Amino acid sequence: MRPEHKALGEYYFHGKTIDESAKSAGLDSSELEKLVQDINKKSIPALQEFYAKGGSHGYIADKYGLNRNELYAFMSRHKLNKNYEDEESKIKIMALAETQNLPL
Repeated sequence: MRPEHKALGEYYFHGKTIDESAKSAGLDSSELEKLVQDINKKSIPALQEFYAKGGSHGYIADKYGLNRNELYAFMSRHKLNKNYEDEESKIKIMALAETQNLPL
């Protein structure tokens, strides 16, 4: 497994901090922070479209320059449902889109 993938998994799926995740994978924190910011920036509009129109996770991820695992990671970290009809997830992603305030 590549160190970046390990660190991203630690951050998104296990709830560790950027520093903890980077250290466990042998990466520099600033490098991991850039990766996370890029995924976050792409995931918000991708998920806005997904929750508005439905469709395939893979198609939406690819359209916005992500892979499906990155999109799932973002959804996991922010406790978003994989069902596009989930009203709570629609509200959450709209709030994230409005504020763009994502803690690292």
